[in-house]
Amino acid sequence: MALTDRPILDAAGRGRAARAARRRPPSHLQPPLTPMIDVTFQLLLFFLLTMRFALPEGQLPADLPRLEAPAAAVAPLEPVRVRVDRTEAGLRIDISRYHLAPGSFGELHAALADLRERFGSGEPPVVIEPGPGATWADALNAYNEARRAMFVTIAFGRQAETP
Repeated sequence: MALTDRPILDAAGRGRAARAARRRPPSHLQPPLTPMIDVTFQLLLFFLLTMRFALPEGQLPADLPRLEAPAAAVAPLEPVRVRVDRTEAGLRIDISRYHLAPGSFGELHAALADLRERFGSGEPPVVIEPGPGATWADALNAYNEARRAMFVTIAFGRQAETP
């Protein structure tokens, strides 16, 4: 055995490896828990003291309306049915329920504006029913005249077949 192969011992008989292990800090360090617990309790106390308690939803104060007799139910207005068709004789426009038969779209506007004034605050819906001979332009012109007469609720329907 050579001189360099022998372990070097200190006075207590321990080698360099033992001294180096003693100088190194242990690898399983734990953080100090006392300050962390103190901060946790301080935060808990802060949130408890600053929290505002609200009433549950079941106990909210509410002002309810007084009980009165129910208002009379308003019957829905019967729609104004505008029938538009093209025959061999030409354009045929009919507002059947009101027995009006305007000859042109300008007259249709006048008739619908007159009906609108008759109804006052209540506004019936307008249903445009193009006939089998009517073109798309005829249905669209009838729609435009109803809009010009200030009707808001306008729909397209299908004409009932006449026997």
